[in-house]
Amino acid sequence: MTMNGSCLLILLSGVACAAAYPGQVKYFFCDLKTSLNTTQLTMGNYKAVLDAFQDEMHCNGVRVPLLPTVGSPRDYPDVYHAAVKYARSKQMAIYANPMENAFRIRRQDYSKFVADFADYFEPDFLGVFNEGGQYCDGDCMARVTAKVRGLLTTEHPVKFVGVDLMHVDKSLKVLMQHADLVKTLDVLSSHNAGGDSEATKAEWKKLVAFGKKAGKPVWASENPDTWQHGPYSNLTDSIEAGVDGLLTWKTFNKLVDPQGKLTKAGKDIAPHFA
Repeated sequence: MTMNGSCLLILLSGVACAAAYPGQVKYFFCDLKTSLNTTQLTMGNYKAVLDAFQDEMHCNGVRVPLLPTVGSPRDYPDVYHAAVKYARSKQMAIYANPMENAFRIRRQDYSKFVADFADYFEPDFLGVFNEGGQYCDGDCMARVTAKVRGLLTTEHPVKFVGVDLMHVDKSLKVLMQHADLVKTLDVLSSHNAGGDSEATKAEWKKLVAFGKKAGKPVWASENPDTWQHGPYSNLTDSIEAGVDGLLTWKTFNKLVDPQGKLTKAGKDIAPHFA
């Protein structure tokens, strides 16, 4: 396999990379956000799952959650600490995103809640909100994200990702209407909900074009679908539109099972990233 220039740069930064990602994709994230908020991932299977993420799905990054019901990052479950440590040992990028209800639960200390997490776990990428538009509008997200940046004490170069709204057109609209929010972010992103009829290649191209104008990469930061073509809500649409990053929703256990084996859906997607 021949290594391209962008892959070499990612490797030199200490993050694993696959050279055959399609399109412009540089980061391909497998997802543990939901499973690390439940008992699905255990001390008995986390290594097999993460091995499969890297070796079978060919992911070079993993997403983990911020848990709003846990008081301190030190008190996160043992398997959470173990999974993050193991992913790091495999040179996988760590992308952290709150659970959807986090802002509602931690409204009084939300910025500190996010900053404390980032100072402790030092993710490579941090989404301050996850589908947070129902609780916090664009102005609110800009203020909170800027506050989180100001509270960080870690010397680790955390990059901020957003806005992660559920639909591509809504993410683009909020970013276009809130220049202050765009300034607080290093990566522009949108989720792609199942049945999202606005998640067409054309709509993704609009978001990618907006990102280029702002000088920032664009990620399809949560995708529920298998590898297929049209008419919308497919991995292929965002890739062909030129996104730099991609995340498959609930990779464990929709694409990788508890034994570290690919499911049928996983087998559909994985070969395109080998």
